[in-house]
Amino acid sequence: PTVVEIFIYLGTIGFFMTLFLVFAKVAPVIALAEVKSILKTAGDQYIGAGAKHGHHEEETSKPGHYETLIKPQ
Repeated sequence: PTVVEIFIYLGTIGFFMTLFLVFAKVAPVIALAEVKSILKTAGDQYIGAGAKHGHHEEETSKPGHYETLIKPQ
């Protein structure tokens, strides 16, 4: 390889590393274990004492609960 090709190769690696470091600064890596632990206590799928009951899909799966969702007119 010529000197020009070597410099092009090194410049490509330098350009990639620059973009990678800019991306890491703008959107830092978040540990998946931390995200999972937060979602266990505050996510949409949380089932516990302070859970919100806004989704009817989970409630209809309970036996006998379907009748309470449909109100007679």
